Amino acid sequence: MSRFHYTILSRAVPGREDEFVAWYRDRHLADVCRMPGVIGGKLFRMDFQRVYDIDEAPQWTLMAIYELEGDTPQNVIDAIRAASGSPEMPACDALTKAGMIQAAGHLIASAGNAGGSIDGGGFHLPARTLPVPAYLSPVAQAYLAPQGGSGPMPALDDRAGWRSYVTAIDEGLAPMLGRAGIDAGATTQERDVDGVRIYDIVPPGLSVADRGIVLDIHGGGLILCGGELCRIMGTSAAIRLQRRVWSVDYRMPPDHPYPAALDDCMAAYRALLRDFAPHQIVVSGGSAGGNLAAALMLRARDEGLPLPAGLILGTPEVDLTESGDSFNTNDGVDPGLRSLMQVNLLYADGHDLAHPYLSPLFGDFTKGFPPTILTTGTRDLYLSNTVRMHRALRQADVPATLHVTEAGPHTGFPGAPEGTQIDRELRLFIKTVLNAA
Repeated sequence: MSRFHYTILSRAVPGREDEFVAWYRDRHLADVCRMPGVIGGKLFRMDFQRVYDIDEAPQWTLMAIYELEGDTPQNVIDAIRAASGSPEMPACDALTKAGMIQAAGHLIASAGNAGGSIDGGGFHLPARTLPVPAYLSPVAQAYLAPQGGSGPMPALDDRAGWRSYVTAIDEGLAPMLGRAGIDAGATTQERDVDGVRIYDIVPPGLSVADRGIVLDIHGGGLILCGGELCRIMGTSAAIRLQRRVWSVDYRMPPDHPYPAALDDCMAAYRALLRDFAPHQIVVSGGSAGGNLAAALMLRARDEGLPLPAGLILGTPEVDLTESGDSFNTNDGVDPGLRSLMQVNLLYADGHDLAHPYLSPLFGDFTKGFPPTILTTGTRDLYLSNTVRMHRALRQADVPATLHVTEAGPHTGFPGAPEGTQIDRELRLFIKTVLNAA
């Protein structure tokens, strides 16, 4: 994908300049920067302008310059335009569009100091090459190769487009995920639990006397990996954790936005509580599944349900507002994950992204939360999500352990020695919390 700069010259309704500047500075700039394909942005108050050979040119109030990433700038700009005026990107009637100028282009030459510089509170770095650490295992090194993008995302109201988008990505993931489950030897039973499909998976060699169970909530950006992919991912979890697993095939957008997925996870947890004591249950979720797993704990607590023995959060997507530092510092460093703001808006369906059931990072953990283990890596786009969640839990005196894998991307290093080490920590955590009851 290419990088572009997108410049906007805009002006306020006469007499409402202060209102316009405050809206753009305090709200709109950040809203735009959360959109997929927007790397960052700066806002300038106009001090001088000169327009040649045009009578009565507009006197612009502000100049905004955004850095975009995509195949073309138009796809990103069209997505911004489609989101404008939504609850997540409210408009301001102090803006007049008469005379507004929008232009985008790509860099063809540059000059000046090649070192880093600080400008407007941000630190600008020159282009550089990130080496793959030689001390990683060959399998881990392969995970750090840049991955191709998934193409532009549809407009929020294009349900057919989203269905095609999801189908195409799932079909691409199926061969890769399928290879991980070959000859696993696990037994699987498909269950209907209050209308929710559950894959009940038992790994080979598990003792019949083992009463512990893991409620596993799959990842996939809140829109991917349903159906057969859910079963495959659940099988992988059962094998790695060496525990019986209930894998929840929860409903997803575009046809089932929030709160459908969380409702399904609640139904699965309630059903488990009918057959298992809370101290026999561990809830686990990775990425988007980590969002749902953490939100499940908050909602179950709020609805008076007993909490499980423990919670596993693997590089969890606990902040749908994408406010963390690593959304900038690890953008392009994580080999496969970019901003999912467009998906987040699709999932939220008009609800406040900062609500704790949508962004559990902002929940109140002082009212009760289970012991938690969190995992991430130094190249993970969700590094900040994981670190901030761990700090929030410890601030509330919740027992919480954080494991950060050197050079680890969002996927982690499954199948590599580095990934095996993390799996060992997860199994030890499960054993500890189940035995603590």
